[in-house]
Amino acid sequence: MKRRIFCLCLIILSFTLPTNTQNRPIKIDNIESRLGTITSADIESFIRTFPRGWFSGVKSIKFLPEYKMIDDKLEGLGTYTRSSREIEILNSARGFDPISILNAINHESAHANDWISCADLTSVEREEFGNDILLRIKSPDRLKRRYIEYLEAKGEFIEDIAVEYWAEIALQYFINPGRLTQEDILIIEKHIFKLDPGYDQITTAIEREEITNQIFNNVAEKYLEDMKALR
Repeated sequence: MKRRIFCLCLIILSFTLPTNTQNRPIKIDNIESRLGTITSADIESFIRTFPRGWFSGVKSIKFLPEYKMIDDKLEGLGTYTRSSREIEILNSARGFDPISILNAINHESAHANDWISCADLTSVEREEFGNDILLRIKSPDRLKRRYIEYLEAKGEFIEDIAVEYWAEIALQYFINPGRLTQEDILIIEKHIFKLDPGYDQITTAIEREEITNQIFNNVAEKYLEDMKALR
């Protein structure tokens, strides 16, 4: 794996990141899935199940109806842009079900909470956070995900792989923490409890699953109604 020095960049970023926007409303677009529209209200109810401050680094969640290539070989469902603090869900979402799209929002939101983007971390905390993830990347019991293995095989910088590894373990923590090692869980919860010391993972996990299933059912029911109307 390629390696590059990034500690100085983390220190510089700690002075240039925007201030916490926890109480600022997020602009949310409706998103088109394979089965129909996920409304902005649906997405808002979904993100309320995350720790307080988890979406403070997100200014908007946008749907891009036009095609946008984000990788020369592997297109994803979304991107997070640090400079504008925007999550963009791509045109490819139209080929996926609502749950996959919600998982993409989950994954991209983690980028707003990493050691580069999170405005609530000191320079020392950023370095410790980043180094903790770098150590996990090198561990034989790390989480195995197709995208992470793809980046490694492609020869990406280990720091870039670490950013994606963090987003993947954060996603799994919120949808299926049983897939994670205790070491990964400890890294995630250290960050979560800094943002939201009273966060109840079990209660919110149940609530998130109920909301996710309800969103899927709402979209699917509307899809079936539309199909019947066309007959």
